[in-house]
Amino acid sequence: MHKEFSEVQRQNRENDFDDNTYAKLQCYVYALRCPRDKRIFYIGKAGGKDSQGNKRVLAHFEEAERWLKVGNPNPSEKVLRIAQVWRDEADVEWFIVRHGLTEAVALDVEAALIDTLGISGNLDTCNVVRGHGAHERGLLSSHDVAAIAAAPVRPKAYKRIFVFQIQNAVGLGRSWRDAVEGDWKINDLNRKVDDQPIAVGLVNGVSRIALRISNWRMCPPNSVTYRFTGEVINADDLLDKSFVNIIAPALGFLQYGGGYVIVEFDDNGQFRFIRGCKDKSKWHPC
Repeated sequence: MHKEFSEVQRQNRENDFDDNTYAKLQCYVYALRCPRDKRIFYIGKAGGKDSQGNKRVLAHFEEAERWLKVGNPNPSEKVLRIAQVWRDEADVEWFIVRHGLTEAVALDVEAALIDTLGISGNLDTCNVVRGHGAHERGLLSSHDVAAIAAAPVRPKAYKRIFVFQIQNAVGLGRSWRDAVEGDWKINDLNRKVDDQPIAVGLVNGVSRIALRISNWRMCPPNSVTYRFTGEVINADDLLDKSFVNIIAPALGFLQYGGGYVIVEFDDNGQFRFIRGCKDKSKWHPC
């Protein structure tokens, strides 16, 4: 637990929605806002199939309260922002932006809001990923428009390829290389480099840089995140290719904090997950 939050108490005390509210809201999209600077720091979708799970907007406060009571060394940015507001003895402001939606429309609204806030004076939200459909139909800069017709990736055989989404970091001014090299949470097994793994950085679903990983180092020291050192490679079968079909089966994993996937490609236009999907034996078409 951070010392600055040791005496912070929960402020938001809203009651759970009743059954009539559940039925009326259906699927909806909501925003969390800091009352001090009026910046929206999180966009979310709730409701799900058959309008279940409508409590999601309030569940964030329960998550932050649990962290204040129990603590862990690496809370999410969202939890920290909630705790910072509560430290000032204020409520996090929340709004339901659209309700009565189908799940498909709610996912589109969520993704569009995340992208729009990221290029506005509000700056990026705390959302880990940009939202459902962001890679297929999401924000494009003037430089990205030419890449919208990028060919789907169908490389030769590769044993292990790390696929990192770096568009948020690039949007903040970091170079492709700096963004793809870290920092990432990665376990001991996946940090092995004897099979010469490759890292690919995606911007809006298109591969912009590829490096052969030579080693990993903890960064910063005594943390749980790592950066790698690697050599840039000019792999025509990996660069400037669409990875949308590769990411699609792992969207749920990425949405809830997975951060990146690791895949293996065969030489027949297929891939399977090493990280990012429960079924690691199934081969998917590229």
